[in-house]
Amino acid sequence: MMLKHKTHRELLTLPCGAMVIDTPGMRGLGMWDSAEELEKAFSDIELLAVSCRFKNCTHTTIMTLGPIGIHPDYKRQGYGKTLLDYSMEKAVAMGAGALCFEGNIDFYGKSGFVVASTMDIHYYDEPRDAVVPYFLCRELKKGYLDGISGTYHTPQGYFVDEDETEAFDKSFPVKEKLKLPGQL
Repeated sequence: MMLKHKTHRELLTLPCGAMVIDTPGMRGLGMWDSAEELEKAFSDIELLAVSCRFKNCTHTTIMTLGPIGIHPDYKRQGYGKTLLDYSMEKAVAMGAGALCFEGNIDFYGKSGFVVASTMDIHYYDEPRDAVVPYFLCRELKKGYLDGISGTYHTPQGYFVDEDETEAFDKSFPVKEKLKLPGQL
């Protein structure tokens, strides 16, 4: 999973029938289509890995996504679980060995996610000894993270240029809120 900087809004329909809205400036669900896209998105990480100062460093790749958002009218109807299951299937098909998620352990824990620090994977923006309850991890391949310890850094694709996004949003015609007969 990855979020890329987008300059357009997009409505995606998944094979299961669920729909995802990808909007600039918001974290949302977007699927990679190929390993080639993964390499393009993380070319900066590949360059860093080659010049790493640690001789025994593996720079283990962990796929990240989330959080999944469901409109309040559709919560508790299985849509979030369907999206999560589909996302995990896609991650496995793409060869991911582990999946990290920013989300609520009460929901994601039911699908095998645990607080990442219990697996010795730490969130970059918090002290290493901190328990970060919203940063979660799940192995997709048994033993993939055995012997791995490290710090997760948010992929560059998660960030957008706020000024660019604001300028893009201003390119849409202004809509006037109408009060129609019968409305309060």
